[in-house]
Amino acid sequence: MPRAAGGQISTAPQPPQTPAPPPRQEPGARPARALPYAFEASARLGPEGLELTIANTGAAGAGFALYPAQVDAGGPWFYAVEAGKALSDLLPVGQAYDFTLHGPNGFLRQFRGGAGEALEVTCRGADDSLAVRLRNTGAAAVTVRTSNAYVAGAGRTRTLAPGAEAVDVWPVDEAAHWYDVTVSVAEDARFLRRLAGHLETGRPSRSDPALDWA
Repeated sequence: MPRAAGGQISTAPQPPQTPAPPPRQEPGARPARALPYAFEASARLGPEGLELTIANTGAAGAGFALYPAQVDAGGPWFYAVEAGKALSDLLPVGQAYDFTLHGPNGFLRQFRGGAGEALEVTCRGADDSLAVRLRNTGAAAVTVRTSNAYVAGAGRTRTLAPGAEAVDVWPVDEAAHWYDVTVSVAEDARFLRRLAGHLETGRPSRSDPALDWA
């Protein structure tokens, strides 16, 4: 096939000497439609391992992926939760653990801790605020610090007596209902809970302001 052979390129394409700069995110937030998502996840350290619970109270099913920080911890684990349903899993842990759960629309939960931890953390969103419930299950007082990456300031610190509970409420309306809350314990450097995502209200919103690059 002489014509086909004659049309072949005899030299390989050469890249430009001055490559074009990579594309960048356009600056500014963007309008975002309301999504049918509403779910929560929590983890509690029990005698047999880390008890993970994922609850989907929204109108659409969702998929989640759980990744361990330690390479020898197994996983990753993948979960699909129907709308209006919940599931639980028991994760084997040693003296310490560190897992991160990813879900749709920026949903993220990080669970880090180890043997002897005394703080249980759950949260619930309602309209324009995120309520973080703190419970001391240990025999000694704990100093708890919470902060929100979308709120300026040094965070909040409180002391919980044994058996005591507190609810830490964070407004989220000024950040277009995005949140990124961390919970730590002064007496236990291993312990961390990170709660991040978007609180859906059924109303139109804005894209994540943390991605508003110039």
